[in-house]
Amino acid sequence: MPAVGHFLGAVGGMAQELAVRCLLDQVEVIQGLYGLDLADGWRGRLEERMLEDTDSEML
Repeated sequence: MPAVGHFLGAVGGMAQELAVRCLLDQVEVIQGLYGLDLADGWRGRLEERMLEDTDSEML
């Protein structure tokens, strides 16, 4: 099965980047609550593939 980043291309715009970061934050919360076993570095790989601009990091 292809990785999630394969189906989701890079997002454009600050609002979309912030939304993606919020979703990734929620995945981390759910991972902790339910003890999900996600691959090491999953978030960094998705951010690298999906976020073209890192301006949203400054917010």
